[in-house]
Amino acid sequence: MPTIQKRKNSYLITVSCGYDLAGKQIRKTMTYKPDSGLTEKQKERDIHRVAALFEERCIKGQVLDENMRFSEFAALWFADRKNDLRPRTYARYEGMLPRINAAIGHIKLCRLQPPQRAECVRIPNTPVESVLMNTSQHTSSRQRNYADDPVFPIRP
Repeated sequence: MPTIQKRKNSYLITVSCGYDLAGKQIRKTMTYKPDSGLTEKQKERDIHRVAALFEERCIKGQVLDENMRFSEFAALWFADRKNDLRPRTYARYEGMLPRINAAIGHIKLCRLQPPQRAECVRIPNTPVESVLMNTSQHTSSRQRNYADDPVFPIRP
């Protein structure tokens, strides 16, 4: 059952996700600010709906530590996927990782948005652009300019 605490203009929703090995309670939190045009009864319903959805996401394991930076998440992802990927694919991704971390590794996961990912592709002479555009002396018909894409394309 989520705990809801009222703040000034927002609500803090806390969900318990069990206990760790040391016996410390694992909690996930989120802040929610309801629309200002709602009545008090509508706000209450909306907050409980959002709290229930957040609790469901926590139970399913879909909520990450929001203070985690992209570089930390990438390290965990690589550790989980090492056996799932082919050796060449893993090696290629691992080769790209330092350049991608240089561009977006410092950003917290909760702050990482699609426009930021696309923006780092459009900046000329950045390490990420050279990785994504696959710039080399040889060009092929399959090669395209990823800087024009609105989304962050990673296509091996």
